[in-house]
Amino acid sequence: MELGQRVSSHRGTFGAGGWLWYLAIIFLLSGVVGLVKGAAAGDSDQMLTGVLALGASAVVAIVPLLRWRQTVDVFERGFVWKRLYGERQVARADIRNATMITHHGRQGTRVEVNVELQNGKSCSIVGVEQPEQLTNLLRAAPPSGYQPAAANPSAAAPATVNPQQGWAPGGWKPPGS
Repeated sequence: MELGQRVSSHRGTFGAGGWLWYLAIIFLLSGVVGLVKGAAAGDSDQMLTGVLALGASAVVAIVPLLRWRQTVDVFERGFVWKRLYGERQVARADIRNATMITHHGRQGTRVEVNVELQNGKSCSIVGVEQPEQLTNLLRAAPPSGYQPAAANPSAAAPATVNPQQGWAPGGWKPPGS
């Protein structure tokens, strides 16, 4: 799938993991201390507790790692969402709407960008830099004169595009791109 030139890139933030980072560090430290004390005293129960705490640390660290190690690259004709366990490419024509939802709770605030697709499914992107800009770029209408390359039989003549609308070549570019 050809998505065109990159318009914007949004990386995951370290802070998106929130309090789960602290919990993972506490489990990690308690696991190391339990293993060291158990090995020094020869206590297998304490060593088992240390191993379980190390395992709990790894499990708790999964969510913050997934949020931190993600990127969303917005292109002229769609976006690519890369995560630790794969990537998802979505064409511009498949995007129905994008909304930004701010969740407030006792554990803190998290911002979610919910992208509704034409097939009824949705993508929930949590913990990226500049979520307002991402939402606006995904919500923006494609250029009115845009025609896919396969639909345009004369490759020598480019499609007419209004540079003031959408992601047209020579049009407005977001800061930092």
